[in-house]
Amino acid sequence: MNLVVFGTSLLWGQGLEDANKIHRILARMLEERYPDQDMQVMFFAHSGASTGYKPDGSIDSEREPRIHSEVPTLYPTILQEIEEFDARAITLEAVNIILLDAGVNDVHITSILDSMTTPHL
Repeated sequence: MNLVVFGTSLLWGQGLEDANKIHRILARMLEERYPDQDMQVMFFAHSGASTGYKPDGSIDSEREPRIHSEVPTLYPTILQEIEEFDARAITLEAVNIILLDAGVNDVHITSILDSMTTPHL
């Protein structure tokens, strides 16, 4: 059974010990439910990841090296995390579960606090 994890600090498990992170808890639950299945976790999430889209909707092509996942950084973006998965040449049929969270790091505090900010429809 293959579990793939993309996303931000939520799925990274910011500040938690590895055994207490969402993907580890889910993997343990699945192993208990399906003891005959070998569980493989492919993990790409990290703290601070942006979706990979700029405010105008274009793709952010900037690239920075992956650093320790506990350190918040926009890069690699979630689109770049997906590219990292694609580079492993694993067929989608081999993936059983995908965990993904995205978007929170694309909302900036200045937009939230600015009374002149208008919602995008």
